[in-house]
Amino acid sequence: MRTMARFLLVTLLVLLPLAALAGDAGRGDNGFYIADGDFTLNTEFRVQTVGTWTEDDIDLSGDIWDILGMRETDIDSKTDFSVRRARIGFFGQAFHPWLKYKVTMDFGEGESDLKDAWIRMEFSDGNNWTFGQFKALFDWFELVDSKYQAFTTRPWGTRTWAPARDIGIMYSGHTEGNRVSWGLAIQNGNGANTSGNDNDDFLATLRIAIESEGGFAPRAATRERPDHVAWTFGLSFLDNPVGGLAEDNSGAPCSPGISKRCRYYTDDVKAWEFFGAVRAGRLDLNATWQSWTMEDQAVNSRGNRTDYEFTYWNLDLGVFVAPSWQVVGRYGQWETDRAYDTVTWDGSTMTDEQVTEWRIGINHYFGSDNFKLQLDYGEVEQEKKDSIFGLGRGTWTGTRSGVTLSLYFWI
Repeated sequence: MRTMARFLLVTLLVLLPLAALAGDAGRGDNGFYIADGDFTLNTEFRVQTVGTWTEDDIDLSGDIWDILGMRETDIDSKTDFSVRRARIGFFGQAFHPWLKYKVTMDFGEGESDLKDAWIRMEFSDGNNWTFGQFKALFDWFELVDSKYQAFTTRPWGTRTWAPARDIGIMYSGHTEGNRVSWGLAIQNGNGANTSGNDNDDFLATLRIAIESEGGFAPRAATRERPDHVAWTFGLSFLDNPVGGLAEDNSGAPCSPGISKRCRYYTDDVKAWEFFGAVRAGRLDLNATWQSWTMEDQAVNSRGNRTDYEFTYWNLDLGVFVAPSWQVVGRYGQWETDRAYDTVTWDGSTMTDEQVTEWRIGINHYFGSDNFKLQLDYGEVEQEKKDSIFGLGRGTWTGTRSGVTLSLYFWI
């Protein structure tokens, strides 16, 4: 709280004198603004308060659990309230019309995190260079801003696997009329708010999209309805070598002052995504399908290292049943391509895993997208089919079900 109070105090001390000196100030489409010649400063504020009720269950089937003496477990339900997002941001241009900037901080859930922090050079219409911290160009639902999500939270698979924000450089652009857009980003690959790269290779993401005339705003749910069928579909690619330092010969962890020579070892994490979205009349449809490969991150039944491979897909559907009321549904699944050993790492504990999420909800908009009430119910079921030490087989199923109520406000 002290960090947030200091930040807000500094913000007010900066904005108040600027407002007095500015040539123009007021309320625009994107919050409040201050403008003076080539300098503009826009503000963004958002708050999302959330109430949740959740219940967890663990079910066991198969002879292996009797042998190991394990049993089914019912876990007491839990109810809580939280401020999931409390965000303040500044964006605009400085010195030249082609030099843009953005900085956002979030104080939700008792934390203070730097979200976006970048400068962008727009040398020509449709050709941009961005430097700083921003979202990697992968996973449609991650790239859609939280204030335009159809549900109170993003899909389970997206929250688990999407790379989200990182530090680096990006080139992006589009054709005239926004019919085709593209982007290429090179980033550290070890997440937001880090001091540097975790190895000697970078996270690379590439995204290409084809869109209807005029482009497609990345929004999974919005009251702004087009006068035509608006759509987009495209392809994304991710490559993130992960690893660290090890002794050159033995492969043991690097010990400065003891090891003679250390080198970076890396295992490639690669993923492909096909995404698409349609906005027409009362309908909103958003989808992603992804294929992931993690080099040498598992062991096969023969005890040899092997790639860990899985697929993930999700579909969100929304229909406006009245001008300010929207009914939404979600179904998604994450599944390993085959059985792996990621427990004992010798091939004796083979697991075939699948996670399924379904959710239904209703959204009410108080006038515009800026203020909405969301209520949804659903469950995430994780199923593991195990073969353990040659003793037998069994299925472990963990289910989390619950209700979430969210009030989202932003200016």
